[in-house]
Amino acid sequence: MSKSVKYLLFMLITAVYSGALSAETVSIKVSKNITSVAEYRLGEPNKPLLIFVHGFLQTRAFSTVDRLLNSLHDGGFPVLAPTLSLGISNRAQALPCESIHLHSLNSDTDELGRWVEWANKRGYKEIVLIGHSAGSVNISAYLAGKIHPAVKKSILISLTHYGPDRPAAF
Repeated sequence: MSKSVKYLLFMLITAVYSGALSAETVSIKVSKNITSVAEYRLGEPNKPLLIFVHGFLQTRAFSTVDRLLNSLHDGGFPVLAPTLSLGISNRAQALPCESIHLHSLNSDTDELGRWVEWANKRGYKEIVLIGHSAGSVNISAYLAGKIHPAVKKSILISLTHYGPDRPAAF
C-alpha cells in the first residue's frame, strides 16, 4: 500500500471517529436512587449548547438522534444528549412499549430542567433545546413551566400530539 493511500486511510478513520473520541459521558442525580446519564461533546465556544432529547422510551443512541447529533457537532456546536432515566438509574437501553412505566411527563420534564441547570453551571448562557418525537413533548412541557433564562430557543422535530382531543387512530 502506498504512503498516500495509507495517509488517506488514516485521515478518513480519524475524521470518522473524531466526534466519538471527543465525547464524554456525564451524569446527574435525579433523585436519591436515580442517576441520569448523557453524552456531552465540546464545540466552538461562541456557539450555543444544543440539548437533544430523544423520543418515547428511546435513548440518546437512537439512530435519528445519533445522526442529527453528529451533524450538529460536526458544525461546531457543543451538544448534550441525555438518556432520560424514565425512573431507571443509568438507563442505557430502549424500553418496550409494554414495559411498566416508572416515569411521568412531569418527572421527565423535571429531569430535563436538571440538565439545563447542569449546562448553565458549566458556563453555558445560551441553550437550544431540540426534541425528536416525544422528546418534543417533553420540551413543550418544560417550556410551559418555569424556563431557565439560558434557554433561548427550541426546535421540535416530529412533534407528537398527546391529549384528550387527539384524533382517533386508524
